Amino acid sequence: MKYTVFVLLGLFSLTTVNAQGFQWWNDLHDWNGVTPWRRYIQLSTSGLGPNALPVPTFNSREIKDGYSIDNQLRYHHNPDDPTFDHQIRIDYQLFNRIGIAAWMVTAEYYNTSIALRNQRKLREFEPKGIVSGDVYLSTYLNILQENQNRPTLLLSANLKTASGNNLGGGRHTDTPGYYFDLLAAKTYGAFRPYIASGLYVYQTFSTRNYQNDAFLYGIGTHFNKHRYEIQLEWAGYIGYFDIGDKPSVIRVDLSFKINDNNRILIRTQTGLNDFDYHTISLGYTYIYRK
Repeated sequence: MKYTVFVLLGLFSLTTVNAQGFQWWNDLHDWNGVTPWRRYIQLSTSGLGPNALPVPTFNSREIKDGYSIDNQLRYHHNPDDPTFDHQIRIDYQLFNRIGIAAWMVTAEYYNTSIALRNQRKLREFEPKGIVSGDVYLSTYLNILQENQNRPTLLLSANLKTASGNNLGGGRHTDTPGYYFDLLAAKTYGAFRPYIASGLYVYQTFSTRNYQNDAFLYGIGTHFNKHRYEIQLEWAGYIGYFDIGDKPSVIRVDLSFKINDNNRILIRTQTGLNDFDYHTISLGYTYIYRK
């Protein structure tokens, strides 16, 4: 009899917790009891963490044989959402002018303030923890190879999977996406300027607009001197929902070539619009050439 009473009390407690677990959110945001909570969260760089819908980086070098493995430790500074993560990327030359790549954030630690949680209408009562990110898959094609009279022309097609978790905490979108870009680059002595444009698309939870179609852009240059390389880049995309979906960033890379197989990188990224994070990265790349 006592055992039965304990079981019933336990089930009642669990039911009560499940029923009241998000009552704070319902009251805070005047939930109407009908609209799915996902529609309250803005799927944009202003409404989510730094890895949810990041501004892409561009492959501005010609495809070379072999493969490379890049690891980066990154800190994204925002007083209300300090975030640490590790990202890995693998590039591989599939054929003479075709390469493939895959990358993801393997672990992301975040600690969001209550004020920002409420502003973003997030559903996580204590918004902090460790999550993993989306897997990205990419194919890029060297359409034209550079010579004295013409630039390199590179086309890339990139798929964002919905493998990242914790939409309720504002970390990832739980929706797929993709982007294409066409890049032109030309070497002038130690400098290699480039320009890129394309289309950036991701799925939403809206019943009126099932996806956000954004214009993707980037412009930058490399500067090589012996074993050192500096890269400057301005990049972003322009969505049409006007919900903080027009992010732009400035990136500055300093890399040092230890030898033919090893390189280290320091990168800073500053958000200029709709991206409230300043990022510093420390990376190591292993390169194997056939």
